[in-house]
This record gives sequence, structure tokens and C-alpha cells, in this order.
Amino acid sequence: MLEELCYSLYDPCAGIFYPGAWMASTKKLDPYKQDLDKAEALLDEAGWIDRDNDGVRDKEIDGRIVPFEFSILVNQQPLRIAICTLLKENLDQIGIRLNVRPVESTVLQDLTLNRKFQAYLGGWGSGTDPDTSENLWKTGAMRNFCNYSNPEVDRLYAEGRQEFDRSKRA
Repeated sequence: MLEELCYSLYDPCAGIFYPGAWMASTKKLDPYKQDLDKAEALLDEAGWIDRDNDGVRDKEIDGRIVPFEFSILVNQQPLRIAICTLLKENLDQIGIRLNVRPVESTVLQDLTLNRKFQAYLGGWGSGTDPDTSENLWKTGAMRNFCNYSNPEVDRLYAEGRQEFDRSKRA
């Protein structure tokens, strides 16, 4: 994706902070490699197969055959739409139907704040201090649109807010 859409201008990231930021992990984190064959095997193992040969995997859930299909919201920024389109093309290859739904930024904000989406692509700058991203990752935070919850992460944000030594915070 970085090569195809961003002309290799960015470094791969394997965490929530840019690799060159002082608050990024000091451990070597390798980004996940795309492996469509492994993805297909995992989907097969989980019971998602294309029963009717229409190119879309499906599964029986509560007595109904449910296709593996979902929509992703994205604002009307061309690069973000291109990212979603590339994601759609990759998911098509393994039998998952993704509907890319570009919307105005204000509509995207309203839908995400009200948790009325299946998936969305957005972006957020973390600022110069990791504390500014707490509103994305802390349990119950307003902009934690995906309802991520991890007591350890909550504890680390609380401790980090009181620690001035950057080496201890990173």
C-alpha cells in the first residue's frame, strides 16, 4: 500500500505511534505481512466458505446463510478512498465483499460518534505527547469509536500522565 499509493514516502508502522516518534516502542516491531493464502485458510477453518459459488463467502448463523459483506465509511479524501478501494480489491480476492462508502467529513464524524458503522477509515495525529491519543484508546473515551478496552492500556495512560521522564514513558 505504501509503495502503490504513497510512492514509498512513509515508513511502515506496527503500532499506534510513528516509528520515529520518541514515544514509539523501543522493541523492534515488524508490520504484518499480507498473506491472502493464510487468510483464506483461516476463513475456511472458521466456516466461511462460498456455498453458492457467487464469489462471496458465507456462513450459516442462527439458521440463516449470511454473506461475508460489510461497508466501510471514509471521508471524501482521494487517498483514503484509494486505500479503501485497494482493501476492497484485496478482500475480493478471498471472497469478502466490501462496500466502500465515501461520505462528507461531517457525516463521517456524526456516524462514528454515534457508533453507526461497521468499519471506517480515518486518521488522527497524535501530537507531541502520547497523552493526546488517550481519547482514542482509553476505555469509554468519546473518540474510542471501536470501543477498544484494555485495563493495562488504561493504567499505562494514567501512569504516563504523571511521569516526566520520557525514557520511562516510551
